[in-house]
Amino acid sequence: LQAVNTAFAAGVEQSAANSATLVQPEHMRQLLHILRTFVAVSKTCGPCFIDQMTHIFHNLQCYYVSYSAAIFHEIATHGEDISQYAHVKLMRSIKREFLKLIENFVASSEQPEYVSWQCWPLLMGPILEDYCNSIPPVRDAAVLSVLAACVEKLKGHLSGETAVITE
Repeated sequence: LQAVNTAFAAGVEQSAANSATLVQPEHMRQLLHILRTFVAVSKTCGPCFIDQMTHIFHNLQCYYVSYSAAIFHEIATHGEDISQYAHVKLMRSIKREFLKLIENFVASSEQPEYVSWQCWPLLMGPILEDYCNSIPPVRDAAVLSVLAACVEKLKGHLSGETAVITE
């Protein structure tokens, strides 16, 4: 996992230095591979993945928001048909892997307090906003799976935040 973490950190540094890197196909493919590795490791490690997640969570969230904005911009600029182009499909795949990772993390977490206080508030705003602002063809059903996993796992630890789901 050290090699994957090193590659992830290098990608984050590149993106921070030059935001155009985010939409370069090679960068997106590498990030997708890294996310798929994280998903596989999270399934294998289960609750132990919390240590890894604390290190990568903020950067993952930034990537999700950035790709959501990029997809929105592409569709606003070029129309709905752009969603079928390879670069937009790649961005959507990255977002989908992020959602799978979050769903696995939440479902396997043995620390619902941490998830409900540290992760839930930071995730739900951007994820739900993206879902609501996306046109139907690019809405991802994985958002609903993440919400279901969160509500199921965090039942007793959610209070006013659950109102966000029903809006």
